[in-house]
Amino acid sequence: TLPILVVGISVCLGKMKLTAVGTLGLFIGFLGVNLIMVQRVTEPSSIVGLFFCIIGAISLAAATIVVNETAKKQENILMIVGLQMLVGSATLFPFAIIIENWFLNPTIPFLISFSYTTIFPGLVATVIWLKLVGRIGASQASSYHFLNPFFGVLTAAILLKESLNIYDFFGVLIITAGIVITQKYANQ
Repeated sequence: TLPILVVGISVCLGKMKLTAVGTLGLFIGFLGVNLIMVQRVTEPSSIVGLFFCIIGAISLAAATIVVNETAKKQENILMIVGLQMLVGSATLFPFAIIIENWFLNPTIPFLISFSYTTIFPGLVATVIWLKLVGRIGASQASSYHFLNPFFGVLTAAILLKESLNIYDFFGVLIITAGIVITQKYANQ
C-alpha cells in the first residue's frame, strides 16, 4: 500500500498531480500484489500486528514525502538516515516498553542477524532508497515497493522451501506492468 499512500498524501497536500494513466499504473500494481498475497492470507493472525503494519506504512509514506526535497539535493544522506533511525526508534520505544518482554541472549546467530539487519536493511537499503527518491521522486520511487511481496515470497521459497505457483509469476508480471506505467506516465 505504500505507493498508494505516498501518492494519496502527496495529492492531498498539493505536492503532486496524478494523471489517470498514473492512477491506472498504481491500481494495476496493487492488483498484482493482491494476486500474490490473497492466496497466502487466510485469516488475520494478529489485530495488533496489523495495526502496527498500518502505522508503519503511514509513517514510511510520510517520511518519504518529507525527505523528498532533501533527497533531491543528494546532500547529507547519511544524516537523514541517522535522523530517520532516531525518530523511528523514539517512536517505537514506548510500545516496546509496554508490549515486549525484555531479554538479551547474545549468541553468535543473534550478533550476525543484528549486524546484518543494522547494516543492510537499516543503512545500505535506506541510503539507496533516499538516492532513488531524490532521483525520480517520492511517488515514482515508492511504486517499486509493489515488488516487496514477490521478493518476500521468493526468499521464502529459496530459504524455507515454500512453494511458488503460477499466481506468483502472473502477479509479478502485473506488478511490473504497473511500475512501468507509473514510471512512464505518472506525472505527464
